[in-house]
Amino acid sequence: MVVHDFGDGWNHRITVEERLVVREGHNDWPMCMAGKNACPPEDVGGPPGYMDFLEAMHNPTHERHADYWR
Repeated sequence: MVVHDFGDGWNHRITVEERLVVREGHNDWPMCMAGKNACPPEDVGGPPGYMDFLEAMHNPTHERHADYWR
């Protein structure tokens, strides 16, 4: 479990599914090659704030919809 943004309480579970062989002249550090969903925006207010964010983003009539597009 990885903790991200200690003030907002994000916890992420990371699963390594495959390790690729490092080729000469290429990056030699871990990196994500693909994944499901996008990460929450910075300072969105933790998991509860993210749920509010998603609701506003999917509803053009939501009072905060336009603010989140900025």
